Amino acid sequence: MTTTETYKLQLLNLRNTLGNEKCADCGTSDPPPDFVSINIGIFLCINCAGKHRAMGEIYSVVRSIHLDSFDEKKYEVLEQTGNRNAAKIWEFSVPLCWSPPLQNDYEDLVEQWIHAKYIRKEFVENADSSLLSYLKGTKTGWLFKKEKDASKWRKRFFVLSSQQGQLSYFIREDDNKPKRIVQIRSINMMFVSEEITQKKHSMLITFPFTKNREIKLRHIYLHSETSFEIVDWYLSLRAARLSFLKPYLYGLDGVEVSRLLNRSYIKMGFLHKTGSKKGDGWRKRFVCLDCRRFLYFSNAMDPEPLGDIKIESSPNNQCLFEGVNGTHPASPTPHCFYVRSSVNDSSSVKETSLVRESSRKGRNPVFNFCSETNEDMKEWISAFNCAMKSDTVESVEPDTDSQRTSQLFRSSSSSSEE
Repeated sequence: MTTTETYKLQLLNLRNTLGNEKCADCGTSDPPPDFVSINIGIFLCINCAGKHRAMGEIYSVVRSIHLDSFDEKKYEVLEQTGNRNAAKIWEFSVPLCWSPPLQNDYEDLVEQWIHAKYIRKEFVENADSSLLSYLKGTKTGWLFKKEKDASKWRKRFFVLSSQQGQLSYFIREDDNKPKRIVQIRSINMMFVSEEITQKKHSMLITFPFTKNREIKLRHIYLHSETSFEIVDWYLSLRAARLSFLKPYLYGLDGVEVSRLLNRSYIKMGFLHKTGSKKGDGWRKRFVCLDCRRFLYFSNAMDPEPLGDIKIESSPNNQCLFEGVNGTHPASPTPHCFYVRSSVNDSSSVKETSLVRESSRKGRNPVFNFCSETNEDMKEWISAFNCAMKSDTVESVEPDTDSQRTSQLFRSSSSSSEE
Protein backbone atom coordinates (compact mmCIF):
# COMPACT_ATOMS: atom_id res chain seq x y z
CA MET A 1 0.00 0.00 0.00
CA THR A 2 1.40 3.40 -1.04
CA THR A 3 1.70 6.37 1.30
CA THR A 4 -1.15 8.14 -0.53
CA GLU A 5 -3.41 5.10 -0.15
CA THR A 6 -2.52 4.91 3.55
CA TYR A 7 -3.55 8.52 4.14
CA LYS A 8 -6.78 8.02 2.17
CA LEU A 9 -7.65 5.06 4.37
CA GLN A 10 -6.85 7.11 7.49
CA LEU A 11 -8.99 9.97 6.17
CA LEU A 12 -11.94 7.65 5.61
CA ASN A 13 -11.59 6.42 9.18
CA LEU A 14 -11.33 10.00 10.39
CA ARG A 15 -14.43 10.92 8.39
CA ASN A 16 -16.40 8.27 10.27
CA THR A 17 -15.63 9.74 13.70
CA LEU A 18 -18.18 11.81 15.63
CA GLY A 19 -18.80 15.18 13.98
CA ASN A 20 -16.97 14.37 10.78
CA GLU A 21 -19.57 11.89 9.54
CA LYS A 22 -21.79 14.82 8.55
CA CYS A 23 -21.05 17.78 6.30
CA ALA A 24 -19.61 20.69 8.30
CA ASP A 25 -21.93 23.21 6.62
CA CYS A 26 -25.28 21.56 5.83
CA GLY A 27 -25.18 18.57 8.16
CA THR A 28 -25.96 15.96 5.53
CA SER A 29 -24.60 12.42 5.84
CA ASP A 30 -26.21 11.13 2.63
CA PRO A 31 -24.22 11.45 0.46
CA PRO A 32 -21.31 11.16 2.91
CA PRO A 33 -18.80 14.02 3.18
CA ASP A 34 -16.22 12.74 0.70
CA PHE A 35 -14.52 16.12 0.32
CA VAL A 36 -12.35 18.16 2.65
CA SER A 37 -11.14 21.73 2.99
CA ILE A 38 -7.50 21.21 3.88
CA ASN A 39 -6.88 24.76 5.10
CA ILE A 40 -10.06 25.00 7.23
CA GLY A 41 -9.79 21.39 8.34
CA ILE A 42 -13.36 20.21 7.70
CA PHE A 43 -15.26 17.46 5.87
CA LEU A 44 -17.81 18.47 3.23
CA CYS A 45 -20.54 16.94 1.07
CA ILE A 46 -20.29 17.28 -2.70
CA ASN A 47 -22.78 20.17 -2.80
CA CYS A 48 -21.03 22.29 -0.18
CA ALA A 49 -17.63 21.37 -1.63
CA GLY A 50 -18.76 23.00 -4.88
CA LYS A 51 -19.70 26.17 -3.03
CA HIS A 52 -16.32 26.20 -1.28
CA ARG A 53 -14.56 25.85 -4.61
CA ALA A 54 -16.60 28.76 -5.98
CA MET A 55 -15.26 30.98 -3.17
CA GLY A 56 -11.71 30.43 -4.41
CA GLU A 57 -8.65 28.92 -2.74
CA ILE A 58 -7.97 32.17 -0.91
CA TYR A 59 -10.80 31.05 1.39
CA SER A 60 -11.00 27.28 1.04
CA VAL A 61 -8.75 24.66 -0.56
CA VAL A 62 -11.00 21.74 -1.47
CA ARG A 63 -9.84 18.23 -2.18
CA SER A 64 -11.58 14.91 -2.87
CA ILE A 65 -10.76 12.10 -0.45
CA HIS A 66 -11.01 9.53 -3.25
CA LEU A 67 -9.45 11.40 -6.19
CA ASP A 68 -6.71 13.58 -4.71
CA SER A 69 -3.48 12.76 -2.93
CA PHE A 70 -2.68 13.60 0.69
CA ASP A 71 0.44 13.87 2.78
CA GLU A 72 1.16 13.97 6.48
CA LYS A 73 0.78 17.75 6.77
CA LYS A 74 -2.67 17.81 5.15
CA TYR A 75 -3.83 14.87 7.22
CA GLU A 76 -2.67 16.47 10.48
CA VAL A 77 -4.68 19.64 9.81
CA LEU A 78 -7.83 17.57 9.36
CA GLU A 79 -7.06 15.36 12.34
CA GLN A 80 -6.32 18.27 14.68
CA THR A 81 -9.27 20.39 13.56
CA GLY A 82 -12.23 18.42 12.21
CA ASN A 83 -15.83 19.59 12.00
CA ARG A 84 -16.50 19.93 15.73
CA ASN A 85 -13.44 22.05 16.50
CA ALA A 86 -13.97 24.12 13.35
CA ALA A 87 -17.54 24.90 14.43
CA LYS A 88 -16.21 26.33 17.70
CA ILE A 89 -14.25 28.84 15.62
CA TRP A 90 -16.47 29.65 12.66
CA GLU A 91 -19.79 29.33 14.51
CA PHE A 92 -18.68 30.85 17.81
CA SER A 93 -21.60 33.27 18.00
CA VAL A 94 -24.47 32.66 15.54
CA PRO A 95 -27.36 35.16 15.95
CA LEU A 96 -30.75 33.67 16.79
CA CYS A 97 -32.25 35.16 13.63
CA TRP A 98 -29.92 33.02 11.54
CA SER A 99 -31.37 29.72 10.40
CA PRO A 100 -28.42 27.36 9.78
CA PRO A 101 -29.19 25.13 6.80
CA LEU A 102 -30.25 21.54 7.19
CA GLN A 103 -29.87 18.58 4.88
CA ASN A 104 -31.33 19.31 1.42
CA ASP A 105 -32.05 22.93 2.38
CA TYR A 106 -32.46 25.71 -0.17
CA GLU A 107 -29.37 26.58 -2.19
CA ASP A 108 -29.48 30.30 -1.39
CA LEU A 109 -29.48 29.69 2.34
CA VAL A 110 -26.63 27.15 2.14
CA GLU A 111 -24.54 29.44 -0.05
CA GLN A 112 -24.96 32.49 2.17
CA TRP A 113 -24.35 30.45 5.31
CA ILE A 114 -21.00 29.36 3.87
CA HIS A 115 -20.13 32.90 2.78
CA ALA A 116 -21.14 34.32 6.16
CA LYS A 117 -18.87 31.82 7.92
CA TYR A 118 -15.72 31.87 5.82
CA ILE A 119 -15.76 35.05 3.70
CA ARG A 120 -17.54 37.61 5.87
CA LYS A 121 -16.54 35.87 9.14
CA GLU A 122 -19.79 36.97 10.77
CA PHE A 123 -19.81 34.40 13.58
CA VAL A 124 -16.20 34.27 14.77
CA GLU A 125 -15.22 35.45 18.23
CA ASN A 126 -15.06 39.26 18.52
CA ALA A 127 -16.86 39.77 15.19
CA ASP A 128 -18.40 43.25 14.95
CA SER A 129 -22.16 42.57 15.02
CA SER A 130 -22.91 46.23 14.29
CA LEU A 131 -21.92 45.51 10.69
CA LEU A 132 -24.73 42.97 10.33
CA SER A 133 -27.61 45.09 9.06
CA TYR A 134 -30.14 42.26 9.23
CA LEU A 135 -29.89 42.16 13.03
CA LYS A 136 -31.79 45.45 13.19
CA GLY A 137 -34.93 43.94 11.68
CA THR A 138 -35.16 47.01 9.46
CA LYS A 139 -34.64 47.05 5.71
CA THR A 140 -35.75 48.86 2.57
CA GLY A 141 -35.30 47.92 -1.06
CA TRP A 142 -36.75 46.62 -4.30
CA LEU A 143 -38.01 43.10 -4.81
CA PHE A 144 -39.91 41.44 -7.64
CA LYS A 145 -43.43 40.51 -6.58
CA LYS A 146 -45.70 38.03 -8.33
CA GLU A 147 -48.87 39.78 -9.49
CA LYS A 148 -52.04 38.57 -7.80
CA ASP A 149 -54.13 37.96 -10.92
CA ALA A 150 -51.48 37.54 -13.60
CA SER A 151 -48.34 35.59 -14.37
CA LYS A 152 -46.22 38.75 -14.41
CA TRP A 153 -43.69 39.89 -11.83
CA ARG A 154 -43.54 43.57 -10.89
CA LYS A 155 -40.81 45.45 -9.08
CA ARG A 156 -42.09 46.81 -5.76
CA PHE A 157 -40.44 48.86 -3.02
CA PHE A 158 -40.53 47.10 0.35
CA VAL A 159 -40.09 48.66 3.79
CA LEU A 160 -39.53 46.52 6.88
CA SER A 161 -39.68 48.16 10.29
CA SER A 162 -39.27 46.11 13.44
CA GLN A 163 -40.03 49.23 15.50
CA GLN A 164 -43.41 49.69 13.81
CA GLY A 165 -43.91 45.92 13.66
CA GLN A 166 -44.82 45.80 10.00
CA LEU A 167 -43.73 45.05 6.44
CA SER A 168 -45.19 47.26 3.75
CA TYR A 169 -44.69 47.64 0.04
CA PHE A 170 -45.20 50.48 -2.41
CA ILE A 171 -45.71 50.57 -6.16
CA ARG A 172 -43.26 53.48 -6.35
CA GLU A 173 -40.61 54.43 -3.84
CA ASP A 174 -41.99 57.96 -3.42
CA ASP A 175 -45.63 56.87 -2.91
CA ASN A 176 -47.21 58.30 0.23
CA LYS A 177 -49.41 55.30 0.92
CA PRO A 178 -48.32 51.66 0.82
CA LYS A 179 -50.17 49.15 -1.33
CA ARG A 180 -50.31 46.75 1.60
CA ILE A 181 -49.18 46.50 5.22
CA VAL A 182 -48.49 43.14 6.84
CA GLN A 183 -48.12 42.90 10.60
CA ILE A 184 -44.95 41.21 11.84
CA ARG A 185 -46.98 39.34 14.46
CA SER A 186 -48.82 37.49 11.67
CA ILE A 187 -46.15 37.01 9.03
CA ASN A 188 -44.43 33.81 8.00
CA MET A 189 -41.67 33.45 5.44
CA MET A 190 -39.90 30.61 3.64
CA PHE A 191 -37.65 29.98 0.67
CA VAL A 192 -39.22 28.52 -2.46
CA SER A 193 -37.51 26.43 -5.12
CA GLU A 194 -36.94 27.67 -8.65
CA GLU A 195 -38.99 24.68 -9.84
CA ILE A 196 -42.12 26.35 -8.43
CA THR A 197 -41.53 30.03 -9.25
CA GLN A 198 -39.37 29.63 -12.38
CA LYS A 199 -37.22 32.32 -10.77
CA LYS A 200 -33.95 32.11 -8.88
CA HIS A 201 -33.65 33.53 -5.35
CA SER A 202 -37.33 33.16 -4.43
CA MET A 203 -39.20 33.52 -1.15
CA LEU A 204 -42.81 33.08 -0.06
CA ILE A 205 -44.49 35.32 2.51
CA THR A 206 -47.75 34.13 4.06
CA PHE A 207 -50.14 35.90 6.39
CA PRO A 208 -53.83 35.72 7.37
CA PHE A 209 -56.13 38.58 6.45
CA THR A 210 -59.79 39.46 6.82
CA LYS A 211 -62.07 39.55 3.79
CA ASN A 212 -65.87 39.77 4.00
CA ARG A 213 -65.59 39.03 7.72
CA GLU A 214 -63.76 35.79 6.99
CA ILE A 215 -60.15 35.00 7.84
CA LYS A 216 -58.23 33.89 4.76
CA LEU A 217 -54.62 33.09 4.01
CA ARG A 218 -52.60 35.17 1.58
CA HIS A 219 -49.50 34.04 -0.31
CA ILE A 220 -47.07 36.60 -1.74
CA TYR A 221 -44.22 35.27 -3.88
CA LEU A 222 -41.06 37.37 -4.14
CA HIS A 223 -37.70 37.06 -5.81
CA SER A 224 -34.53 39.11 -5.94
CA GLU A 225 -31.65 39.41 -8.34
CA THR A 226 -29.05 37.90 -6.00
CA SER A 227 -28.73 35.15 -3.45
CA PHE A 228 -27.33 37.60 -0.88
CA GLU A 229 -30.30 39.97 -1.18
CA ILE A 230 -33.06 37.37 -0.73
CA VAL A 231 -31.30 35.80 2.27
CA ASP A 232 -30.72 39.25 3.77
CA TRP A 233 -34.46 39.96 3.54
CA TYR A 234 -35.21 36.55 5.07
CA LEU A 235 -32.85 37.19 8.00
CA SER A 236 -34.18 40.72 8.49
CA LEU A 237 -37.73 39.38 8.69
CA ARG A 238 -36.67 36.77 11.22
CA ALA A 239 -34.91 39.47 13.24
CA ALA A 240 -38.08 41.57 13.21
CA ARG A 241 -40.08 38.56 14.40
CA LEU A 242 -37.49 37.95 17.12
CA SER A 243 -37.79 41.54 18.30
CA PHE A 244 -41.58 41.23 18.46
CA LEU A 245 -41.53 37.90 20.31
CA LYS A 246 -38.65 38.72 22.67
CA PRO A 247 -40.84 39.49 25.73
CA TYR A 248 -42.40 36.03 25.44
CA LEU A 249 -39.32 33.86 24.92
CA TYR A 250 -38.05 33.44 28.47
CA GLY A 251 -36.99 29.86 29.15
CA LEU A 252 -36.86 28.73 25.51
CA ASP A 253 -33.69 27.39 23.93
CA GLY A 254 -32.38 28.43 20.53
CA VAL A 255 -34.08 25.61 18.62
CA GLU A 256 -37.48 26.44 20.11
CA VAL A 257 -37.01 30.15 19.42
CA SER A 258 -36.07 29.44 15.81
CA ARG A 259 -39.29 27.43 15.33
CA LEU A 260 -41.31 30.43 16.47
CA LEU A 261 -39.71 32.87 14.04
CA ASN A 262 -40.96 31.10 10.93
CA ARG A 263 -41.60 27.69 9.44
CA SER A 264 -41.48 26.24 5.96
CA TYR A 265 -44.08 24.04 4.34
CA ILE A 266 -43.07 20.42 4.74
CA LYS A 267 -43.73 19.70 1.06
CA MET A 268 -45.10 21.57 -1.95
CA GLY A 269 -46.14 20.22 -5.33
CA PHE A 270 -48.91 19.11 -7.66
CA LEU A 271 -51.33 16.31 -6.82
CA HIS A 272 -54.68 15.21 -8.18
CA LYS A 273 -57.42 15.41 -5.56
CA THR A 274 -61.05 14.39 -5.15
CA GLY A 275 -63.72 16.16 -3.18
CA SER A 276 -65.34 14.31 -0.29
CA LYS A 277 -68.68 13.87 -2.07
CA LYS A 278 -69.55 10.52 -3.63
CA GLY A 279 -68.68 10.53 -7.32
CA ASP A 280 -66.46 13.62 -7.14
CA GLY A 281 -63.88 13.65 -9.92
CA TRP A 282 -60.14 14.21 -9.83
CA ARG A 283 -58.73 17.70 -10.22
CA LYS A 284 -55.11 18.74 -10.39
CA ARG A 285 -54.21 20.98 -7.46
CA PHE A 286 -51.08 22.62 -6.15
CA VAL A 287 -50.73 21.34 -2.59
CA CYS A 288 -48.78 22.73 0.36
CA LEU A 289 -48.39 20.47 3.37
CA ASP A 290 -48.15 22.39 6.62
CA CYS A 291 -48.34 21.15 10.21
CA ARG A 292 -51.28 18.73 10.14
CA ARG A 293 -53.07 20.40 7.27
CA PHE A 294 -53.23 20.50 3.47
CA LEU A 295 -53.58 23.79 1.63
CA TYR A 296 -54.54 23.37 -2.01
CA PHE A 297 -54.64 25.83 -4.90
CA SER A 298 -55.81 25.83 -8.50
CA ASN A 299 -52.32 26.78 -9.66
CA ALA A 300 -48.87 27.22 -8.21
CA MET A 301 -48.33 30.76 -6.89
CA ASP A 302 -52.04 31.51 -6.56
CA PRO A 303 -52.51 34.18 -3.88
CA GLU A 304 -55.21 32.35 -1.92
CA PRO A 305 -55.92 28.62 -1.43
CA LEU A 306 -59.15 27.01 -2.50
CA GLY A 307 -59.16 24.89 0.62
CA ASP A 308 -57.48 24.40 3.95
CA ILE A 309 -58.01 20.88 5.30
CA LYS A 310 -57.09 20.58 8.96
CA ILE A 311 -56.80 17.05 10.25
CA GLU A 312 -56.52 16.11 13.91
CA SER A 313 -55.54 12.63 15.01
CA SER A 314 -54.69 10.97 18.27
CA PRO A 315 -51.15 9.48 18.39
CA ASN A 316 -52.47 5.89 18.35
CA ASN A 317 -54.70 6.19 15.28
CA GLN A 318 -53.58 6.01 11.69
CA CYS A 319 -55.16 8.54 9.36
CA LEU A 320 -53.29 8.03 6.06
CA PHE A 321 -53.62 5.01 3.81
CA GLU A 322 -52.54 3.96 0.32
CA GLY A 323 -55.28 3.48 -2.26
CA VAL A 324 -58.58 5.25 -2.97
CA ASN A 325 -61.49 5.54 -0.53
CA GLY A 326 -65.06 5.94 -1.71
CA THR A 327 -66.74 5.85 -5.11
CA HIS A 328 -64.94 8.08 -7.60
CA PRO A 329 -63.97 8.01 -11.28
CA ALA A 330 -60.77 6.16 -12.19
CA SER A 331 -57.69 7.93 -10.87
CA PRO A 332 -55.19 9.47 -13.33
CA THR A 333 -52.46 7.12 -12.04
CA PRO A 334 -52.43 4.16 -9.62
CA HIS A 335 -50.25 6.05 -7.11
CA CYS A 336 -52.98 7.13 -4.70
CA PHE A 337 -53.40 7.70 -0.98
CA TYR A 338 -56.12 9.14 1.19
CA VAL A 339 -56.35 10.85 4.56
CA ARG A 340 -59.13 10.70 7.07
CA SER A 341 -59.83 11.53 10.67
CA SER A 342 -59.12 9.10 13.48
CA VAL A 343 -62.84 8.98 14.30
CA ASN A 344 -65.38 8.93 11.50
CA ASP A 345 -67.44 11.96 12.46
CA SER A 346 -67.64 15.59 11.41
CA SER A 347 -65.71 16.86 14.42
CA SER A 348 -62.51 15.11 13.39
CA VAL A 349 -61.88 17.00 10.17
CA LYS A 350 -61.97 20.74 10.60
CA GLU A 351 -61.89 22.94 7.54
CA THR A 352 -61.63 26.69 7.65
CA SER A 353 -64.08 29.09 6.07
CA LEU A 354 -61.89 29.01 2.96
CA VAL A 355 -63.76 25.88 1.94
CA ARG A 356 -66.69 23.92 3.35
CA GLU A 357 -66.53 20.79 1.28
CA SER A 358 -66.22 18.20 4.06
CA SER A 359 -68.08 17.15 7.14
CA ARG A 360 -71.44 18.28 5.76
CA LYS A 361 -74.42 16.03 6.16
CA GLY A 362 -74.10 13.07 3.84
CA ARG A 363 -70.40 13.55 3.18
CA ASN A 364 -67.54 11.37 4.31
CA PRO A 365 -64.52 13.28 5.73
CA VAL A 366 -62.05 11.48 3.46
CA PHE A 367 -59.76 13.12 0.92
CA ASN A 368 -58.05 11.21 -1.91
CA PHE A 369 -54.79 12.30 -3.51
CA CYS A 370 -52.99 10.95 -6.55
CA SER A 371 -49.31 11.35 -7.47
CA GLU A 372 -47.70 11.13 -10.88
CA THR A 373 -45.17 8.51 -9.74
CA ASN A 374 -44.85 5.95 -6.98
CA GLU A 375 -41.71 7.69 -5.72
CA ASP A 376 -43.57 10.98 -5.40
CA MET A 377 -46.42 9.25 -3.55
CA LYS A 378 -43.94 7.76 -1.06
CA GLU A 379 -42.43 11.21 -0.50
CA TRP A 380 -45.86 12.72 0.21
CA ILE A 381 -46.72 9.91 2.62
CA SER A 382 -43.40 10.33 4.41
CA ALA A 383 -43.91 14.10 4.61
CA PHE A 384 -47.44 13.66 5.91
CA ASN A 385 -46.31 11.26 8.62
CA CYS A 386 -43.62 13.76 9.58
CA ALA A 387 -46.25 16.51 9.81
CA MET A 388 -48.55 14.43 11.98
CA LYS A 389 -45.77 13.62 14.44
CA SER A 390 -44.55 17.21 14.76
CA ASP A 391 -45.79 19.81 17.20
CA THR A 392 -47.27 22.93 15.69
CA VAL A 393 -45.63 26.26 16.37
CA GLU A 394 -48.68 27.42 18.30
CA SER A 395 -48.21 24.71 20.92
CA VAL A 396 -44.78 25.95 22.03
CA GLU A 397 -45.04 28.26 25.02
CA PRO A 398 -42.54 29.73 27.50
CA ASP A 399 -42.64 28.64 31.09
CA THR A 400 -43.95 32.01 32.25
CA ASP A 401 -46.87 34.15 31.14
CA SER A 402 -48.18 31.18 29.19
CA GLN A 403 -51.74 32.51 28.90
CA ARG A 404 -50.64 35.73 27.24
CA THR A 405 -48.16 33.88 25.03
CA SER A 406 -50.84 31.43 23.94
CA GLN A 407 -53.04 34.34 22.98
CA LEU A 408 -50.12 35.84 21.09
CA PHE A 409 -49.53 32.72 19.01
CA ARG A 410 -53.23 32.35 18.28
CA SER A 411 -53.32 35.91 16.99
CA SER A 412 -50.17 35.27 14.97
CA SER A 413 -51.86 32.42 13.16
CA SER A 414 -55.36 33.78 12.75
CA SER A 415 -55.33 37.57 12.51
CA SER A 416 -53.94 40.29 10.31
CA GLU A 417 -54.63 43.77 9.12
CA GLU A 418 -54.83 45.16 5.63
